[in-house]
Amino acid sequence: MTMNHKTIAAPGVWLGLLILGFSDTAVAQPNTITTTPQQLMFTVVSGGVSPAQPVHVDSTFPTTVVIQVDSNSSWLHVGPGAVVNTPADLSVTVNAQGITPGSYMGTFTVTMSGQSSGLTVQVGLTVTGSTVLSVNPASMSFVAQFGATQGSPQGCPAQITSTTCQLAISSSGPVLNYTVFRSTNDAHPWLLIDRDNGTTGGTPLNVGVNPAAVPAAGTYTGTITVQSTTTIDAVAISVTLTVGSIATLSVAPTGPIQFLYQTGTAAPAPQQLTVSSNGGFVPFQVSVAQNQLSWLTVTPQSGSAGSGSPAILTLIVTPAGLLPGNYPALVTITPAGGISLPPVQVNLLVSNNPFLTAPTALLNFSAQFGGLAPPAQQITVGSTGGALNFTASASSTPPGWLSVSPGSGTTGTPSGTLSVSASPSGLVIGTYNGMITLAPTNGDQYTVQIPVTLTVGASSQVNAAPSALVFSFQTSQVQPAAQVVQLSTTGPPVSFTVATSVNAGPSCGTANWISAVAQGPVTPTTLTVSVNTSGMTSGSCTGKVTVTYTSGSANVNLDIPVTLFVSNSPLLNISLPQGFGLETATQGGSVITRRISLTSTDTVTSIPFSLTFQSSPCAWLIAASATGGTSGTTPGSIILSILPGCLTPGSYQGSITISSTNLPIPVTLNITLLINANVTLTVTPQSLTFTQFQGSTNQMSQTLSFHSSGGDANFIATAATDFGGTWLSVNPTSGNTSIGTLTVSAGSTVLPSNSYTGHITITFQGAITSSITIPVTLTISSPQTVSITPNQPLSFTFQIGGTAPASQKITITSTGGAVQFSVGTTSSGWLSVDASSGSTSKDINVSVNPLGLLAGVYIGSISISAPGVLLSPIVINVTLTVLALPPPQPFTITSTASNLAGLIAPGEEITIKGSNLGPASPALGVLFTLNPQGFVDPSLAGVRVLFDGNPGTPVFVSATQINVVVPFEIAGTVTTNIVVEYQGVQSAPRQQLVSSAAPGIYTLNFTGQGQAAVINQDGTINGPPGGVSTPGGVIATKPALPNTAISVYMTGGGQTNPPSITGSVNSLAFFMPLVNWTPTSGTVTATIGGVPAKVEFAGAAPGLLAGIVQVNLRVPNVTGNALAIVITINGVSTSLSPLAPTVAVQ
Repeated sequence: MTMNHKTIAAPGVWLGLLILGFSDTAVAQPNTITTTPQQLMFTVVSGGVSPAQPVHVDSTFPTTVVIQVDSNSSWLHVGPGAVVNTPADLSVTVNAQGITPGSYMGTFTVTMSGQSSGLTVQVGLTVTGSTVLSVNPASMSFVAQFGATQGSPQGCPAQITSTTCQLAISSSGPVLNYTVFRSTNDAHPWLLIDRDNGTTGGTPLNVGVNPAAVPAAGTYTGTITVQSTTTIDAVAISVTLTVGSIATLSVAPTGPIQFLYQTGTAAPAPQQLTVSSNGGFVPFQVSVAQNQLSWLTVTPQSGSAGSGSPAILTLIVTPAGLLPGNYPALVTITPAGGISLPPVQVNLLVSNNPFLTAPTALLNFSAQFGGLAPPAQQITVGSTGGALNFTASASSTPPGWLSVSPGSGTTGTPSGTLSVSASPSGLVIGTYNGMITLAPTNGDQYTVQIPVTLTVGASSQVNAAPSALVFSFQTSQVQPAAQVVQLSTTGPPVSFTVATSVNAGPSCGTANWISAVAQGPVTPTTLTVSVNTSGMTSGSCTGKVTVTYTSGSANVNLDIPVTLFVSNSPLLNISLPQGFGLETATQGGSVITRRISLTSTDTVTSIPFSLTFQSSPCAWLIAASATGGTSGTTPGSIILSILPGCLTPGSYQGSITISSTNLPIPVTLNITLLINANVTLTVTPQSLTFTQFQGSTNQMSQTLSFHSSGGDANFIATAATDFGGTWLSVNPTSGNTSIGTLTVSAGSTVLPSNSYTGHITITFQGAITSSITIPVTLTISSPQTVSITPNQPLSFTFQIGGTAPASQKITITSTGGAVQFSVGTTSSGWLSVDASSGSTSKDINVSVNPLGLLAGVYIGSISISAPGVLLSPIVINVTLTVLALPPPQPFTITSTASNLAGLIAPGEEITIKGSNLGPASPALGVLFTLNPQGFVDPSLAGVRVLFDGNPGTPVFVSATQINVVVPFEIAGTVTTNIVVEYQGVQSAPRQQLVSSAAPGIYTLNFTGQGQAAVINQDGTINGPPGGVSTPGGVIATKPALPNTAISVYMTGGGQTNPPSITGSVNSLAFFMPLVNWTPTSGTVTATIGGVPAKVEFAGAAPGLLAGIVQVNLRVPNVTGNALAIVITINGVSTSLSPLAPTVAVQ
């Protein structure tokens, strides 16, 4: 019977046999090894290590080979080991460490295990004294303005444009191919190159910059690295970009500018605008926009302004002929190529009325924090003609401290004089601005403005107690004893100087008879004042002690009068208690008692005295002799009673006058009484301690808290250090205790290890507690350090198609205690760390992700920051070298079925063997799968095979073998160029002859010889009765019977009808016979055992990959277990005896 082409179809196992099994087609051939290439050449800088070069080792059958490096070639290294299994790719490197410049030759042998001889690979080495690469120029610099898109090269030897610099790359040795990489230290992509590869001696590289890519003005550095692709030669070029601030213009005043013109009078005086630049010179144009009447002229109308060289514009008005009214105009300055500045408004008011006039100079007021308001200042408002009514108003920031009175007036009358007042009440130390605005009431729309400034200072007033000194000296007695003056301040402590001076007198001589010695240079302290009476005669002498200090911004002199009475007879001697003359009491407080002692200078004479006293606004001061009344005799005393109950908080003056016949004149002693509110204050903590590591930039802060009883008070806070400079500060420096806290900061980046002391002094106003001093200690210990291990750049190497390199570890440690740190990376995304912060000691794992990167050298960095410990981050440079895959090297192209080389046909399955053809892993290769559309993709594991650019259908790929179906698109061509591509790297094209058919029969042992891949009519596998031995084991087979049908599986039959589609699966629904075949066409013939066999079908094998052909034959009347089968398609026959496949017939 005639067999339908569908009645015998390959079982599932046959698909595997036809595709899987053909990954090794070397059965029954002698096992030989090959090496490709057989010679290598290296050029290395002395002391350097070369990039690896590959050597492919293959064999007819997989085997084990031994690698042996010549003992005289110690600089030669071959990996991955001394013993490898074929096929294998060896990695050959040379290490020129300790090798002097020169030429060397080495070898290594590849020997099959168990054999005594093998193949020798020669390796040539040229060692140079330095890199053979050189560049000109060796460095580059550019300047640009911030925001620009191009820069200007500086000192560039060769340029093709004004914004780029040419880089010539040459070699002092052989011509080298190179790759160019660029990186910037700041990771911003401002560095530009016009290509990334080239050949030494070729076209120069053009380098430019894009300043718009940087975030701010400043100096930026980058590097261009030129790396040889075949040697380790490399050279780096430093590139500097200096970005300047954009030169911008400004105009002052910004407006509005006002001109006032009274009809019939002279034109107003010109006014000016000042145009300034914060950078280089900037040209500009001036335009004036006004109504149809042109009354404003600006000259010049163009100019240029530079830093320190402003341009002056003069505004001139011509009001003649203008009717009364308000005339506005706008003056606009436009920088060349830039955006216009906001226009300046100019107003001209034309009126028949006169105009207000007033001094518009700045009014300055100064006041002390918590003190009295400064005296008011006067402004006289006038007019250009007769009397004008006006209003006056005050505005300020913050509002309330500035006032003007009266709020309205008439020029030429008393109400035309205004009183301007500034009140510091509620203001802390600082400078405040306000404005007095005058406006006429006659309807004219203009104002006159007077600026006002109030400066509130932190002044101190030094007080002396007693405020005057009196000495009595009897010529026959010893000199008077020294007297002590207490110096105190209302306000923060101040430093001071002391001087003495005397007035000339007939009894006093010419020498300075007063001396004063201060116990310390800063208040509060005491002065010891003494007098030298040598050579004096009877009479009265006067002088003074002057204490000079700074209050606010001015020097202040405090004079302490000194009076010396000299007599030959006894004098009344007045002895005051320490600190006499300055008393402090609390409102409603207890009575204060003081005693003044009175004696005679000779200690024995009884001297009479009397006293008077006065105080206001009530009788808070009472004085009496200790014996009662207002008189007495020496020795005696005066008792003073101070009664604060009648007084409110404030400062009050009183005095006591002592008279005696034994005094040349009465002596008046002044007493100042300060009444404070019943407010007491404390501050916690009572001391502060700071600890800092030397060199740390961390500024440490602690808080002082106010605690009050009876209310709040104003304060002034100052910080002072005993030594070490200004390492201590306090904030705020003034205010009211109602704010609750002060912040004290301490620290220094420059002080050496030591202990430093200082203090915070808080002075209160109007409180029982006058001041509190908080001692502060700063201990600076030995500096902390942060270090890393390894302290060297990290290097990773990755070959495209391989696995990512293992992570590397950085250990971060410190001295002086644990340190908090942060970790950052700079790269194009390929560099990462497993922790972005931490505390020492800690390990950081550094990883790279090279997927998607092209071959080249990539530069990144890791920065480790530890604020307060590291002044600048530790930067570890990281280099990732991505090696290109070596190009695929196809060695042989054969029919997968016959294992013979020759012509190829559309749809034929062919086998390509070589090196670097595809992935090395998995070791057994990668098989195709069907995609969701039921096709086989043209790419498998990164492998494509192109035929004149048309992709074939890969069904199996590995590093050494590809099985691919030739695309049907090459039908009709005579030759085709075959290119193997792996991971985008292509082999050199290989030309192959093309035929319409190149038939080959699959065999069970995959060699193209022996038992053919045939299915009997009953579905069994054809073969001798005992079965067939294959690489996969023994397969049970059965001979065919004469006159039965068999299906023969083959490839290379050519195109079908309807046409087969590359990558498709043959249809199970309809016939797809070979082109031009019919049962009677004779285009396909066959013989079995030399006897013709009828061809019942020749076409696509149903359900198998397009390109697999099924030929159904009727077995002739022949018998034998190994009958040669030959099939001829379009005149091209399969293999002939003795290489022909066989079938079994019995």
